[in-house]
Amino acid sequence: MELAYPIIDLLIITLVPDSLNPSAGRKHLNSGRNHALTFEGILKMATKKWVIFRTADNQFAIDASVVTEMVALTEVSGMPDSPAVVRGTFLRRGEAIPVIDYRIYMGERSLDTERMELVDNLTAREEDHKRWIAELLACVDENREFKLATDPTKCAFGRWYDSFHSEDEIVSSMLKEFDYPHRQIHATAAKVLNLRTKGDLAGAREAIEFAKNTNLTKMIELFTEFKALLIERKKEILLVLQEGDRKTGVAVESISSVSDLNDDIIKEVDYGEHHEAIFGVGNVNSNMIFFLNHRLLFDLCKKGVMQA
Repeated sequence: MELAYPIIDLLIITLVPDSLNPSAGRKHLNSGRNHALTFEGILKMATKKWVIFRTADNQFAIDASVVTEMVALTEVSGMPDSPAVVRGTFLRRGEAIPVIDYRIYMGERSLDTERMELVDNLTAREEDHKRWIAELLACVDENREFKLATDPTKCAFGRWYDSFHSEDEIVSSMLKEFDYPHRQIHATAAKVLNLRTKGDLAGAREAIEFAKNTNLTKMIELFTEFKALLIERKKEILLVLQEGDRKTGVAVESISSVSDLNDDIIKEVDYGEHHEAIFGVGNVNSNMIFFLNHRLLFDLCKKGVMQA
């Protein structure tokens, strides 16, 4: 059975696992404090219920018995001198919970960095189209060749537009609104150059002015709205993990489900020290899922806090 949890502006899900029984927690903690669990040991201890989350276009699963909460991650207080993978602490009910940035752990850019790079790229593509219109007018006035892209799929924005993909339906829906005005802007070139060839310079200038006041204006509005939407929608979820007296948080992009999975779908893997928390992989509904050893996440966080 799969229970899908939609990601909303304020998401708080509380799980009450049996592993938080104090005696059980101490037993689990003592068995794993100084060494990682074996592959067989993780499966033996697993409740067969897993929290599946998405980060950096991959899906991961962690034992649901150690996930006590899933909350919207808001402000994180930095920890001077801590490694990048330990972003800082998140204040929850008066308790400062250290936060692991799972994207950084996987060798990816942070979500904030990726978001700002995307916003900067969109700003540059907006300026491209302002210059495109200005150059088209200059070519008419100066009677010279227009060398910029007339095919909407060949400009920098068009190439990005065709390659960009988002799992967020709201983001994808708004992105589609760029298609018509963008194509119309580029189609203006053929019309304008044809008018110039016929000697109708006034008509060519009028066509450029029309494109500037309609389709370009619409594109500029969409760029502004889309950049704001990207910032708004790029929110993270904090998985709060607890086992015995150890507690840490893992910042992830979204929660896919909390699912009961059969042990036999998990195949043991070893991706080396850079991905040592992954102990197995499995195929769930045609999606590759990487299964995590939560003990290593606790150890990683402890090391990071001690370095701060």
